[in-house]
Amino acid sequence: MFTRSKLWGVVTLVGVLAFTACGSDGGDDAASSAAEPATGSAAVSDSPAADPMTVARLDGVYDVVKKVVAQKNFTDIKVGDSFTRTYDVTLDCDTGPCGGTVKIDAEETKGIQKQAVTWDDTTHTYGFDAPIGSVTCTGVDGKTYDLETTNVFTLTPTKTEASGSEVIVSKFTAEATLKGVPHGAAQKSGKCRVSTAEYEYTGHLAT
Repeated sequence: MFTRSKLWGVVTLVGVLAFTACGSDGGDDAASSAAEPATGSAAVSDSPAADPMTVARLDGVYDVVKKVVAQKNFTDIKVGDSFTRTYDVTLDCDTGPCGGTVKIDAEETKGIQKQAVTWDDTTHTYGFDAPIGSVTCTGVDGKTYDLETTNVFTLTPTKTEASGSEVIVSKFTAEATLKGVPHGAAQKSGKCRVSTAEYEYTGHLAT
């Protein structure tokens, strides 16, 4: 039987998100408004406007739903399980997208988890980066083993709204994968197996 710790894992953004563990534990192209030039004058074009998705700030409090969409060898979760949480995000920069911090209040864990926020300027995605937790396994020998744990979490803005001179992420989706791999005694004596779980998230600014 596999057990899941309630520690949080790492997100890459690609980051690593904390998960309960194994077993029991962008817009408008500015109208290239080349005005019809007057006789003798040169044509002038406006620069294209930035895609809101590329400049949107993940900033504020968001209501989020996390859903299990696939799992293998975990005993305490099943496909279709969903959990609620809130993200309270504060970025380090004054304008535009960047990294920062997030406080996560999750339904399935106790206390508020604080994690780092990352921003990938190439893919225009955010992620959370937390201390690595562990997937644990209760082996056939009755002992509990920590498995090599990886978490990958990617958050993508899907809708934005204007807030003064800024563009704020108002809705997003995210995907994450949690994996635990046994080595050494966990594999030989405990007969623990590789365990994976895939999650999807939807979030929106709290009202």
